[in-house]
Amino acid sequence: METGMNTQDTGAKATAAIGRTALLASIVALLVLGGGFGVWHLASTQSTNTEAPAVYNPSSATSTAKATAYQEMTTPQPPQSDAAVPATLLAQPASAEEMFSEFVCPCCGDLIGDCTCGMAAERRGFVTELVAAERNRLDIYLAYADAYGLDAYASEDIKGEIREYRLAEAPDERAQIALEPQQVNLGDVSVSNGIAETSIAIRNAGQRALLVHGLSTSCGCTTASVING
Repeated sequence: METGMNTQDTGAKATAAIGRTALLASIVALLVLGGGFGVWHLASTQSTNTEAPAVYNPSSATSTAKATAYQEMTTPQPPQSDAAVPATLLAQPASAEEMFSEFVCPCCGDLIGDCTCGMAAERRGFVTELVAAERNRLDIYLAYADAYGLDAYASEDIKGEIREYRLAEAPDERAQIALEPQQVNLGDVSVSNGIAETSIAIRNAGQRALLVHGLSTSCGCTTASVING
């Protein structure tokens, strides 16, 4: 009996040992299988992230600031100029009628939109062509200054800002007109007294050649010419 019990106990112990061994083997197998699955899942996730990186979608953003930042990041920015645009001269479209109130007629001092003389009509045509060509307000200001000079502006503030804008963008080496004297007052000129004449010396005070393409006067009854020498 004792031997049988020992045999049974030994068998029970052996069975228990075998059972524990099988259980441990199963656990190890599960761990290996689970570890392998975990490694495969991680590799699969990394591979997926590598092949298909996340793309930011502004429509799904919960923050307006993020969407704005993304738009600014992806929108091409215009090139920056060294010459700052005058603060009051917004580069926006303008109608011809609006621009007619920005310039004065040289013969009478009225706005070119109000004056009925031929010189005002010419200037209205000049502005109308620029508007038809879809030139913005700043372009019209600059083109008008090139054609008729800075004294054609109705606003002294605009005149000063255009002057500063031109000086800021002008190269260091450029032609510069110097007049001696700067102005001449002919007083009241009567037609019965004949033609009144005067002369002004024009000198190039700049570092490049001065090219004169044309002359214009502030009154239709006045003519001007350049005499070389």
